[in-house]
Order: sequence, then C-alpha cells, then structure tokens
Amino acid sequence: MTWLYSGTRFCLTELAGSFDAWCEWIPDYAHSFTGIDRHVGDTVKLCLWATSASGGVGVTQNLTTGQKGSHQLDNTPSTLCQTNAGWIVEDFQQNGSQVPLVNVGSITFDRA
Repeated sequence: MTWLYSGTRFCLTELAGSFDAWCEWIPDYAHSFTGIDRHVGDTVKLCLWATSASGGVGVTQNLTTGQKGSHQLDNTPSTLCQTNAGWIVEDFQQNGSQVPLVNVGSITFDRA
C-alpha cells in the first residue's frame, strides 16, 4: 500500500516541549520541515498535494509566526491511486510498550 501523508510530532514533558512537522511518501522515510519554530499555543497549517501519481508537495506554515516551509516529493518509490484520503492519529512506543496519548486539550481541524 502506498501512502502520501503529512503530520506533526510533539513531545511534552514537565520541563519543555518539542515540535516537528513532516511529510512522507511510504515506503520512503519522513522528511522534516526545517527552519520553522513552533510553540505551545501556535496555530499550524499543513497542506499536502499529490501533483501526479508519482509526485507531490508538502507545505507547513506556522500561522502565528508566519514562518513557512515546503518539501517537493519527486522520484517517489511507488505510485498513488489518488482515490482515498484519511486522517490518522497514532502514538509511539517506548521500551516495547505504547505510550498513552497525552491530553492536549482541544485540536481544531479546519477545511480538512
């Protein structure tokens, strides 16, 4: 199965938080958007376009700061059927066990 998707990662502790945004064309690896600051409370926009069955572009923007980044996906390892779309919420594992999803309050999806 071939997937083109984009997302955000965040890790929160009592002391600090770290944030990342990325796009990925499975089975390739995730490409992080670099040079964009993110902080708790920021509004972030992610866009992903399949420009063909074997190419696309991912764009992220921090609407709070105005910073923007993009990644062109060319020479992809597989092709898309271009008929389905979906939303995934997933968690990671630590020491062989799934870490509980953190309660981040509310998250709003607009024009998804």
